[in-house]
Amino acid sequence: MENENSTQDKDLSNTEVPEKGPSWADRFRSYRVASVFARLIYIGILLLFLGFLKVAGYFSDTGHGLDLFFDHTYNPPVWEPLDPDKYADQGEEFLKGLAFYNEKKFPEALTVWDDLGNEGHIEAKYWAGFLMTFEYFGQMNRTKALAFFVVSSAAGHADATYQHGRYHKLGWVVQKNLDSGCSLYERAMHLGSALGGTGFALCVSKGHGAREPDKLRAIEIYDIAADLGDCLAHRNLGSLLGWGEHGISSDKRRAYYHYKMAEKLGCDWETHRILIQFTMWPPDVWKIDAEFKNETSSSLGKP
Repeated sequence: MENENSTQDKDLSNTEVPEKGPSWADRFRSYRVASVFARLIYIGILLLFLGFLKVAGYFSDTGHGLDLFFDHTYNPPVWEPLDPDKYADQGEEFLKGLAFYNEKKFPEALTVWDDLGNEGHIEAKYWAGFLMTFEYFGQMNRTKALAFFVVSSAAGHADATYQHGRYHKLGWVVQKNLDSGCSLYERAMHLGSALGGTGFALCVSKGHGAREPDKLRAIEIYDIAADLGDCLAHRNLGSLLGWGEHGISSDKRRAYYHYKMAEKLGCDWETHRILIQFTMWPPDVWKIDAEFKNETSSSLGKP
């Protein structure tokens, strides 16, 4: 009997007892932690995305609209070679500075243009001021640059008038004054500056300075700047007409035309592709794109 009992005890001791898994309470607790963590990640990604859209300019100051994006006020300078034929009437010394500029010899270009500017050469004043405005060129002296722009602007130089307005709008050297900046943008536009036209349209659209926001008038002004050849004017028109808000009738084909013209004039097409997706339904895009593909780039006509 004793042997039998001891054998049974031994058998029982060798029996494997299944391990207990986590309790339902533990499982629920783990699920809640994982769920909260996942939601935090999701919210973080969403906030980053919205932040990107905000920084990229995809939200307007009022309403939810994909309304207006940029004028050139905050844009860094973009170096492009200048066409000597365009400035053939500016004299041999000016063209010497232009040759230095095209070779990216900015200190040498500034020396030539600065000397000419001090002698009263209006175009040289503008380009010397341009070089002295931006750190990119390594010759920054905004106080003297503004003095050159003021004189050139008074002489009727369109882009100098735009730069003069930029100083006021950004508060460079002078006290920041949106109203003065926008008024100078308007004057620059009437003198033939595409940059001034786009800048003034943005002032009108957003109600900068003493102005009330007026999207319909902004479209008229953007049209002027677009006709003068500014890609951002085309891009902003595409957005306004594609979305069709603020009393503006949606015009998908005209909007697409402006997006395509903005691309043709050098604005970033990937940005336009995003804007098109936001402001136009895909079937509309496919249909209009097919129509435009049947037109040559030279016959791309304003709707």
